[in-house]
Order: sequence, then structure tokens, then C-alpha cells
Amino acid sequence: MPIRRFLLVLGAVLSGTLWTPTPVSAQPEVQPVFYRGNYIARFDVAYGDHERQILDLHLRGAWGTPEGTMNRRMEGPQPPTVVFLHGSAWYVSDKREWEHFISPFLQQGYNVVNVNYRLREGIAPALDDVRQALAYLAENNDDLGLDLDNVFLAGASAGGFMATYMGAVQNAEDPALRPPADVRIKGVINIVGGGTDCYRLYTDLRDHENEFWRNVARSLAPDPSQAEAAMDAVCPDQHIDAGDPPILLAHGGLDEFGTPDTYLALEALLNQHQVPVERVEYPRSGHTFIQEDFADTFVRAIAFIERYAD
Repeated sequence: MPIRRFLLVLGAVLSGTLWTPTPVSAQPEVQPVFYRGNYIARFDVAYGDHERQILDLHLRGAWGTPEGTMNRRMEGPQPPTVVFLHGSAWYVSDKREWEHFISPFLQQGYNVVNVNYRLREGIAPALDDVRQALAYLAENNDDLGLDLDNVFLAGASAGGFMATYMGAVQNAEDPALRPPADVRIKGVINIVGGGTDCYRLYTDLRDHENEFWRNVARSLAPDPSQAEAAMDAVCPDQHIDAGDPPILLAHGGLDEFGTPDTYLALEALLNQHQVPVERVEYPRSGHTFIQEDFADTFVRAIAFIERYAD
């Protein structure tokens, strides 16, 4: 203990007025977070053979009791399952760097799956990885005990794009495009993920002044002559039709990679097919949200899940 603190405590003891902490109730800026239940976490679970084909499982634990229930899986009916797909342009990053995006879902008590996928190989292989990750959940659900009839795909940037695509192809005519039949996507949460005019996204990256983004474009379409066809094939707006799951769109008004007209066009397309859509634009945010907009997004996301989960 520092000598100054020791002397203060000693003086308080001698005077009979020992210092006590200020109650939390008197510190309104303190906002402790309490999770609805403990979790059994399994990290870096392989769902395929590639080193990037791994996921983290956050499985809801039992309610706390005086007898103690730590590290025991919650039994009985399960909360919704949130499958989160991270962003960073299909080029960099890792699921563990995006845990602040899954924390609100954990606080609410949902089962959460945080997925890695292949990078720098284009969008189609990453989408195949998402299908394979969902198939892993279905094939191993006797052990996992997830509610796969109430799956919500959530993602930011590239992850939001893929979540939107997978929701749109759930009822695709081509069975190779669909997620596993045992997984029912009940809603999509798309945070700055776009989903229309995908070739324009490629050209914006291709012509960007920053070399990093030009490299991203090359990874998405190594052959520029095939870029338009490649981007159209994986563009969510090519697969939207009646019967698609509801979608929450959250985007920034200052986003250079997804201007408001991108989301207005996506909203209009969803409305045309009578797909429930909730769109919120944050005028002061860009591709990354300022703090209050980030918080507002997750309040809306949880309300969205509670609205559409069985």
C-alpha cells in the first residue's frame, strides 16, 4: 500500500472514521453489466479442415442457485441462437477481434456462435464456409442442444453482407445455395453490410486511393474481366424473394462503402417482396458507428430477435 494511502487509513482508524467506498447507487456513471446466465465456452472448434474453418461456441449455462450451477449447460427449452459473422472485407481479421459485437447477445442470454471463415479467396468460398459452419451445428446438435428453429444470422460489414445472402437463399430453388434444412433462419441483422449493386462495391474498392482497398478488390476478383459476373453471383439482391426472413438494416449516413441509397434500394426490394424490414440510418456514423449509435443498434437488434423468435 502506498505510504500516503497507509497514513490516510491509519488516521481514519485512529479517529474512528474508517473510509468506506461510495455506494454504486451514488455513482450514476457506473453501469455494471450482468449476464442472464453463465456460459460454457468452447473456443476454436473446427467445422472443417482449413485453419480458418473454426468457430467459438457460447452455450448458455444453468441459472445460478445457492447450490451452485457453474459450468453446467442449461437444460430444457433454449433461447434463440445467434450466429455472428465478423467483418473486414473478406481480407483480414478474426472472430475474437469482434467479441464486442457478440457481448450484447450474451448479456441477453442467447446461445451465440462466433464464426471464422476463409479470407482472401473471394466471397463464394467464405459463403461456403458459413454453410459448412451451420451444417456443423445441425450435425452436432445432439451434443450442443441449440434451438436451430430460431437462428438469427448477424454480421457487420462483410459479415452483414453474408448474413443477408444466407437469409435470402434459405428458400432458393438451387439446394446447393441453401443453408442446411435443419437450420431455420428466423431473422437477419445486417450492420453496414450492404447487399445491392455489388459490382459497384467492387469498382469502388478497385479504384480506391488506398492500396489496401485495391488489394481487397483483387482478392474478390483476381480476373477483372470476370468481376461483374462474380459479384452478381454472390450479391444478396439477386436472391431476395417472398418468404425470406425479416431483416434489420443498420447503416451510417457517412459510409463510403455503403451509401444510404444502397440501403434504400435494398429496403425497396424487400418491401416489393413483402419481406419484413426495419432500416435505421445513423447520420453521424460512417462504416464504423459512433458509440451511441452502436449501443442503439443492439437495443434494436435484441428487440428484433424477441419480435421474430418463436
